[in-house]
Amino acid sequence: MEIPALGIVAAALLLALLVECGFRYREAWALPAALIYLTVFAWYFADLYITPENYAFLPTNLLELSYTQVIIFLVCYRLFARRLTIWLSRHAENPVRRVRPISAELMFAAAIILWGALLTYGVTRMHGNVIGALFPIQGRTGRTMWFRLAASDAGSTGFIVSTAAYFYVLACASFGVLFFFVRSNITRVLTAAMMAISWPYFLLSGTRSTFLAVSVPFFFGYLMFGKQRFALRIAVIALAFLMINTAMLVVIKYRGRGFEEYLAENQFETEDDEEVRQRGLNMIQELCFVNIYMTGAQPAWGTRYLEEIENVIPRAIWANKPMIRIDYAVFRGFAGGRSDIGVVATISTGMIGGGILNFGKWLGPIAPALLMALWTALLGRWWVQRASLLRCLLFLFGMGLTFNLGRDITLLTLWPIVFAYVVIRAVEWWRRVPAREAAVLIHERSDALVAMGHGGGMVRW
Repeated sequence: MEIPALGIVAAALLLALLVECGFRYREAWALPAALIYLTVFAWYFADLYITPENYAFLPTNLLELSYTQVIIFLVCYRLFARRLTIWLSRHAENPVRRVRPISAELMFAAAIILWGALLTYGVTRMHGNVIGALFPIQGRTGRTMWFRLAASDAGSTGFIVSTAAYFYVLACASFGVLFFFVRSNITRVLTAAMMAISWPYFLLSGTRSTFLAVSVPFFFGYLMFGKQRFALRIAVIALAFLMINTAMLVVIKYRGRGFEEYLAENQFETEDDEEVRQRGLNMIQELCFVNIYMTGAQPAWGTRYLEEIENVIPRAIWANKPMIRIDYAVFRGFAGGRSDIGVVATISTGMIGGGILNFGKWLGPIAPALLMALWTALLGRWWVQRASLLRCLLFLFGMGLTFNLGRDITLLTLWPIVFAYVVIRAVEWWRRVPAREAAVLIHERSDALVAMGHGGGMVRW
């Protein structure tokens, strides 16, 4: 497969923007922006090298058009991201100035209680099968704690199950994040034990996105708050990436038939090249299909984004709530099935493809660029507020969800951070203090960060 010329231009632009983030790493927008650039690379470039045969049938001009839209996205995102972060972070210290700090140990205890309550509910849905709930080795062929049908097939409890699943992701991600902030060795061992107990569920259930949402905050926490030299931390994270990549390949191969076979074989058959390659990173291919779809369709002019926002309303309350991306799934040939949604599966269009469905081929890339710039500004604001452990956790949770936004900008991805923000704001309201104590609290937080070797106080943007 020959790489189109504009694909090379887009890759060069992406590399230049990543290098710029390296030079500006002290600015609050730079680290989230670097992650978004890596997300663009993974979703819109990597698949051309992983499965080039899947692009042989696509006309070169269609790929050229798609990479032109990627370039527009990158340029507009860079123009928006820094300015929006400056605007949103101007008074970032105000919301946390009058909040009394809360210890990592207390937060860990709260996470344990939340996890235990959710696990109890999940085990009841598994008819008391605790081992099957924590370690679903049957993959997608068996039942998992948070499985539910789509739309009205989910029944009146569908919203409850979905909400519990999002909180479960949040609780399990908390174990990895708090590992770097608890002070006693015993508590640190307990957080590691909880990671070992709770994280296999996300891998064995065959859903790579939720596993990344749970594990990535831990690696960012290690990168920024680990005690080792920076070069060693980078090396450890690179090794962890290779291990996770291998685990993901195993998941791809066995999730459709269960992991009992893999455990019995005790090996990974890497000689089967077709089976062991990463799949699903084909958003540049999907962008080509979106452009074909738009030749015979009109832009939705934002209504598709509105439908994503309306997803907050439970279907038990709004029975006729609009379906998301059903028409596009029908176009892609996934109509049918027994579900009442009318398709076998919905199709992710990618963050850029979603913008094109909403606003057309040329205005479309600007919309997701603006949305991702707003996301960057929000992450940058929380990074500026990292002297507050609560806001630092929000930043790490958000970084863990960023990669999944490359597949679709949707609340279905962002619900864990929405719930985390609501809970943290409630805690901040509960822990608020009189104004006369605010300066002392900021000083205490600054000293704590200096002790960890990462600079104190509220940083500049």
